[in-house]
Amino acid sequence: MRYLNHTSRPYSDFFANLANRARYRQRPIPSVQLQDKSHRILRSDLYSIQDAHETLDCYRFSTACISRIRQGFEMDNSLMPLKEIEDIESLHRDGSSIVHYKPPREQEFAQQIEQEIKEGERFAQQLSKLQQLQNEFHSRLAEVEKEGAKQTQTQDDPLHLRQEIENEYHSRLKKENEIARNIKTHYDSLDPLGTRPLTADLIKESKRRIVDNALKVICKNLACQSAAIFLFSKSGRLERVGIRGWDEKGNEIRDNWFQTESYAVGESFTGRAAQPKTQGYGQIQLSTDLGNAPLNQTSRRQYEETFGKLHSAIAIPLNGRNKTYGVLRIINKITENEKGEKTVLSDHFKIEDVRLLLSLSNYVSTTLSNFRRDVQGHILKYLSHRLIGNFDRSPTALHDLFQDIVDLLVENPETAYQAVILRIKDENGDFKHEASSLFDGVSQDRDNRPKTANDAHIWKMVAEGKRLIIQDLQTSSLLKHFKNAAWAERNQFQAFGCFPLGEKGDVIGTLSVYLGRNYRFYPDAVVFLQNIADLLALFLFTLKQEALERSLNLQLQSIAQSRSDQDVEQRFRALAADWRRKTAQYPILFDRLVHPSYQKIIGLGSAVVPTLLRELKQKPDHWFWALEAIVGDSPVQKNHEGMIPRMIEDWLEWGRNQGYVFE
Repeated sequence: MRYLNHTSRPYSDFFANLANRARYRQRPIPSVQLQDKSHRILRSDLYSIQDAHETLDCYRFSTACISRIRQGFEMDNSLMPLKEIEDIESLHRDGSSIVHYKPPREQEFAQQIEQEIKEGERFAQQLSKLQQLQNEFHSRLAEVEKEGAKQTQTQDDPLHLRQEIENEYHSRLKKENEIARNIKTHYDSLDPLGTRPLTADLIKESKRRIVDNALKVICKNLACQSAAIFLFSKSGRLERVGIRGWDEKGNEIRDNWFQTESYAVGESFTGRAAQPKTQGYGQIQLSTDLGNAPLNQTSRRQYEETFGKLHSAIAIPLNGRNKTYGVLRIINKITENEKGEKTVLSDHFKIEDVRLLLSLSNYVSTTLSNFRRDVQGHILKYLSHRLIGNFDRSPTALHDLFQDIVDLLVENPETAYQAVILRIKDENGDFKHEASSLFDGVSQDRDNRPKTANDAHIWKMVAEGKRLIIQDLQTSSLLKHFKNAAWAERNQFQAFGCFPLGEKGDVIGTLSVYLGRNYRFYPDAVVFLQNIADLLALFLFTLKQEALERSLNLQLQSIAQSRSDQDVEQRFRALAADWRRKTAQYPILFDRLVHPSYQKIIGLGSAVVPTLLRELKQKPDHWFWALEAIVGDSPVQKNHEGMIPRMIEDWLEWGRNQGYVFE
């Protein structure tokens, strides 16, 4: 802290620095216009309330300092505590420039102090007025929000118009969010696929329920006579998957009406919405006079007979992650009275309707895209269960399993495949046709003979574990290398993909898909097919491993049996030698047969039967009783009893029929 004498440093400079501390921070807020009850415009261009309060605090501080300065004039040669001031400037009160003060005389300086005090008081009055204006503004704003500004606001009031726009925007946003929650909640509550066995009929039924709910929501919120959803089929046409509306007489229209309705891309009003424009996506279509628009004649006749005059329509493309895959279309505005009677309006749809339908189309397209991904996930889960679970491994059962898999890929409405062929490598190294599924309309005259690695260069690539994808098949130079090139041309396939089952150097099959429209193998589509190929490869490797294990087990059993046979034969030889030596002098056959060594030979069981038959053939003896005791029966014919050579022949014939090896 430094002490400066009031005579050595000008007090005016000190006050000027205090004034600089009170300088405004130049943060103006936008002008606010408000009308009082007499429609008088109250306008404020003042700075923010916070800045005003800070400035007033600085003036109050200055006033306190001024009081101390006055005391300093009364105390001659007194010292005043003062911080070191680097810049000795004073702000000109009109805010236009910065001026330097010269040391004034005491009387002049006292007058200037009084002037500064008055300016501080005037500023406090302005602040009070600004606070009053602010309170009036908030009070008026609350009144507008509460009463809707019906009596006190004029139509040209900017605040009223802004409030109306904001209310309308929030109301529309709330409405769209409620509709979106309705669509999503309904989709989540459906559990479209559930835990039932996955079939093409189940997928179609689940999709129909989703589409019906979406159309119900759209008809309710857009007040339209008809709403329909079109999706691309496997042939590349926009086919109607759902419709909801009311005919000219007020009768409800459902999916069984005009079931063949479909359009090519660019055809009629609906098809033009799917015509690729920017970045491959379709474009919104809006017609205020649909009756005079270029339409498909069959569709025009059907719609005019059912719905009456066609006034207006909106068609919005349903866009997925990579492309447009469908169209959402509404026709004619309607109004409904208290009795539920519907009347078609000649008014056309407005831009607000387009905006709302566009928002709803985003929810619909997202829901359908999620359903398609759910179907793909369920297909992989279903295949995992079928391929990994325990089931019959017979050739017939395996063929039925492979056929079910390719049928699911083709008959599934959520896939674009028109033909799927599965080939598996046989023991000769050729890729044998195992199963194939062809969509309706695809000719059956294809060559299904086994493919070898030498058939064509492209087949060598696949056999080596390289994936093959052809986007424009009909114009590709690789088509001529196909064994079924003529078949592909006749069916006008536009895309092809072949996925090896296995890895490089160990490919045990292939999965081939043909598509009828100009399909693009986007990354997610490639991953889906590759996952299926990997599951099939894992299953085939498992079958191969099981076959190797069975072969190994048979070999081990054969070795074990061989060792067991050798041990049995050695045991038999020892017992037989002991039996012959000790019973050679027995005069009665019964005594020989009940000898312990003979009984021990019977105790060797069925393992000794081949040895007994061999011994019976090479060194005939009384082994008939032992064989009958072990087997439990005797093949000796009645007329051969007592005739040793005939009895031996009957037993040897029996052994051959039973598969015993003894010769």
